[in-house]
Formats: sequence, C-alpha cells, structure tokens
Amino acid sequence: MTIRAIWGYKGGEYDERIAEIYSLCNCIYYSPDACRLVNSEYIRRIWYEATWFKPDEHFLLFLQDKLVGYSYAWVVDNALRINACIDPTLPDTLKEDLFRTVIRESMKKKLDEYKHSIITIHAGREFSELHQLIRKIVSPIRETITSQLMKLCIDELERYVEKKKPPSIKLVESNGVEHADIITEIFNNAFSIYDWFIEWNPEDTRR
Repeated sequence: MTIRAIWGYKGGEYDERIAEIYSLCNCIYYSPDACRLVNSEYIRRIWYEATWFKPDEHFLLFLQDKLVGYSYAWVVDNALRINACIDPTLPDTLKEDLFRTVIRESMKKKLDEYKHSIITIHAGREFSELHQLIRKIVSPIRETITSQLMKLCIDELERYVEKKKPPSIKLVESNGVEHADIITEIFNNAFSIYDWFIEWNPEDTRR
C-alpha cells in the first residue's frame, strides 16, 4: 500500500479525522487517564488558529487516500524533535512502516537545520505501545524520561501571600482574558526552560 506525506496543511477538510486520530492516540497509546475525546473545533483552536503554528513543520500521513496520522518536525537548539500520532487501530506492521515514514520525512525536510535527532518519552509512557514501536524502529536510542508534578492549593497560596507579600502585591480574581498580557508573560517566563516550550502571545492566552 502506498504511504504519502503531505506537508503544509493549515486546517480544513481533514480536521474531523485529525480530531479522531488525536483522541485515539490519547486513549490507546498513552493511558485511560489521558483519554480525551476532542472535536475538529478543538484541533483548529489549539493548532491551526494558534500563532505558533507553522505549516512547514506539520504534515499528514495517508495510506492510499485515507488519512491515518499526522506529525510535527521542528528544531530546538540544533536538535530535530518529532511529535507523531498514528492511528493505533492499524495493524502493527503498517504502524511500523508509517513511523519509519515519519522519521524519514522529518529528517529529510529539516536536514539543513539540525545536528541531532532527539526522541523524548514522557514519564509514565515509557512502556506504552507507542514507545515499544519506537524502540523497534530506532536503534540505538537515547531515551530522555521527563516528568512534572504540580499542585495548586488556593487556600495555602492565599495564606502564603498574606504572610510573605510586600505591601505592593495583592491577589486579584481574573477571568484570564482581561489580564492576557500579564498571563502570557508569566507563561513564557515559567516554561521557556523546557525543550518542548513554544512561545505564546496574548491571543493564544485568550483562546
């Protein structure tokens, strides 16, 4: 069967199918806890309408004429990073061929921009089916296991601020939209230390 990669998709006729594949990957490849069913509107909002989205980093995978996956290929600190999702309901042999195509297409497209190709496996997913597929395809492989643990307790935060704050600091309730500029600055400052970071602007925050 013929595998085709189509670069530069900006949203449109395939959004509903992309949402279906996105949901399948969350529910099957990762874990039941990560299971989230989304629709095409969600995909357009978080990808195609976002200011960070770049069509030349995004491609769709077709098996014959059927959309069966999507991928991003971008460069950070001279490293090529690949984010891919293949329909997990396909037979394993097909998925292996598709993942090989993802890696080959990404390396070819970004050949002049990177010195290293990096595969990052998020903590808790290192034994997933997706991870096992990657291990079969890529050898040798350097695995980077990352994790984050965050907890927010408003009562504790308020007590801490009341105790520690200078007189010029106060807590203000906000719906987010009215303080989008400030929230954007905080987001960018907080997460720019991570290699997965993509800078937001106020419009991303409002969405």
